[in-house]
Amino acid sequence: MLLSEYLYEITETVGELTETGLILSSGLTTDFRTKKIGLIKGVLLFSDNSKLFFREYVDLRYKIRKGLILSIIRIGTAV
Repeated sequence: MLLSEYLYEITETVGELTETGLILSSGLTTDFRTKKIGLIKGVLLFSDNSKLFFREYVDLRYKIRKGLILSIIRIGTAV
């Protein structure tokens, strides 16, 4: 699998969740070092106003994926 194919899968999934109303907005940036190595960063705003910030180092030369970093920020008041 190439990094561009992996990114396509991510954008398709985000698009499907946006159509359902679960995700209100999204932003993705990429830094491709080779066809199989790179960095993907993004932020997703969910319908409950929480944000998911993520950063993933992707090395598709091997079957093991590594380097996913997530940070979730909840904006709003607790019920």
